[in-house]
Amino acid sequence: MDYAASKGRVDIMDFLHTNRKEGCSERAFSGAAAEGHLEARKWLYKNRPGDICYIDDMVNYAIRNGQLEVLKWTYKTKLPPKSKFSRLFQEGFKHAVHIAIGYGGHLAVLKWLYKKDLLQCVSNGLLRNALGEAMDNEQMHVVQWVDELHWSRDLKRSSRIPEYTNAPN
Repeated sequence: MDYAASKGRVDIMDFLHTNRKEGCSERAFSGAAAEGHLEARKWLYKNRPGDICYIDDMVNYAIRNGQLEVLKWTYKTKLPPKSKFSRLFQEGFKHAVHIAIGYGGHLAVLKWLYKKDLLQCVSNGLLRNALGEAMDNEQMHVVQWVDELHWSRDLKRSSRIPEYTNAPN
């Protein structure tokens, strides 16, 4: 079922659920989220409620891979209190945000997280490192957005992050 979920194959997931007893692992949740298979994610939520504890990985993979619709749906479903949205200060979430800023350039995801006030756990140190990675990976749209928000106003410039207000797009 894990592989079927990561490929968005709800038909196979349904068959396995009906005809087998093995269930699924956290890979089903994270795979569906990482690949943006929202229908598979919805199926898991409806048909595998006992496995909802795997939601943490699912949220992290959605952030890392820029899967905004999966993230929005997860937030809207108001998952149980032990889900990631009530425990945003864990290292996994911070690492996912770092990847979204520094490597993925997932600006839509970052804007949504910011709008929902879910980025308060991002420390200046993490932000500084992520911005350095974003510059190294030519994700200037993310760097400029952070600068425009003055989110980084408390950051002390380091040799890793030069002045970038006039950087090319």
